[in-house]
Amino acid sequence: IIPAAFIIIFFGVVFGYYFLLLGKICQMTFTATYREAWVRTVGNTGSDIVALVNTLKPGLANLLYSMVLADTFSSLLVTAGVSNVTRTHALLLVTIVALLPLCLLKNLKMLAPSSLLGLIGFTLISVVMAIRYFDGTYDIERNGRFLEDLPDKY
Repeated sequence: IIPAAFIIIFFGVVFGYYFLLLGKICQMTFTATYREAWVRTVGNTGSDIVALVNTLKPGLANLLYSMVLADTFSSLLVTAGVSNVTRTHALLLVTIVALLPLCLLKNLKMLAPSSLLGLIGFTLISVVMAIRYFDGTYDIERNGRFLEDLPDKY
């Protein structure tokens, strides 16, 4: 858990710095988009590829999030007793009911309260996971009290 947290923090800092540099480049070149900054600094060579990649990247990320949410949603439905939902059905349901309306929003201000709630929930889950990790609840060497509740394949 600790090494993974350091990796996430490291990449967060690195990508944050990249975004800061991109903003500075746009400010220095008096441009508003990545493609315009590319044309002003490098020239037209490759600007179409840069525009295409920056157009496709959010769509591919959205597809990835849809797949993760579909897997999670289908597992939750099976746990709740609904066993006839396939991964494809869950993917379509999550994409059409949850993600499509979010992608069509023109103003994301209305998501601020739920975003704050999600951040609080994520923080609480991280604290509980850290407590469980350090108190040995699932530790094999310390015969953790919830160890017998884990599935056999782990």
